[in-house]
Amino acid sequence: MLSDRTRLRGELRQTQPRLTQAHAALERAADVARIHRAHLSRAANESRRWSDLFHELQLMEGRDAPLSPLLGATAERLFATAP
Repeated sequence: MLSDRTRLRGELRQTQPRLTQAHAALERAADVARIHRAHLSRAANESRRWSDLFHELQLMEGRDAPLSPLLGATAERLFATAP
């Protein structure tokens, strides 16, 4: 009985540092996952904004009103075909 307790205490002393390390690794993984989700959300929002802009530019195609020089240059770059 006493030897079992001594053995178990020894095992506990050996296991506790590994448990502490595992908890720290889990916390780091949770932080990384949170940052990754935030990045994916920002990327999705940016993709939607570019899609909306692209759609708006397509709707403008063929209209009689001239584009501003900046918008015209941007549209030419977006819709340019490779030589």
